Amino acid sequence: MDLATIRMPKNRARKAFLEYRAAVKERHTAEDEAIMQGYKALSLGKQVLNLREAIAAGGEDDRHRPRLAVARADVQVVTMHRYQNGNVSFISGNQWTVPTNATTKRIVFDRLFAWFETAWRLEATAQVPLVPAPLRPKGRLSNYHILWEANWQMRPPRDPALLKKLSGGLYAVVALWELSPLERAVLAMRGR
Repeated sequence: MDLATIRMPKNRARKAFLEYRAAVKERHTAEDEAIMQGYKALSLGKQVLNLREAIAAGGEDDRHRPRLAVARADVQVVTMHRYQNGNVSFISGNQWTVPTNATTKRIVFDRLFAWFETAWRLEATAQVPLVPAPLRPKGRLSNYHILWEANWQMRPPRDPALLKKLSGGLYAVVALWELSPLERAVLAMRGR
């Protein structure tokens, strides 16, 4: 998967983070916080991406489904809803519960794609990739998200990215990997 990420040498990002933090020490906005968190992640050698832009850049297939999907890293399946007005939501778990913290099971993008004429709403389900044991972060997987190329046919995906939410729509890329044939075979057995 080719992602458009924000990159910066660690030393430059560290300097930018310290300068920005000093400049907004007394008062800062949510935007200032997002910028500082982005610089901090970059200073640790992470890549940063705008999730909305990444999914939009992935485009849509011939059935108007997004090519990329996102879900919490601790779930096995995600359902995508694409509405006629271009809104897209990715839902795992109870779709009527919309928590506002890092454990969100519903991610909504308003007007992500252009208006389409085929139906009022499309719905599709995809398997969420597993995070291989050597790449699993310490702590709870529910604090992370996975971004991947969805095939919307419940077949195992290939090359996901593990993300950690920073602020707003910014996410740090924690790991990128390709699922091995063995991992894909085990995923294919889910739900059987």
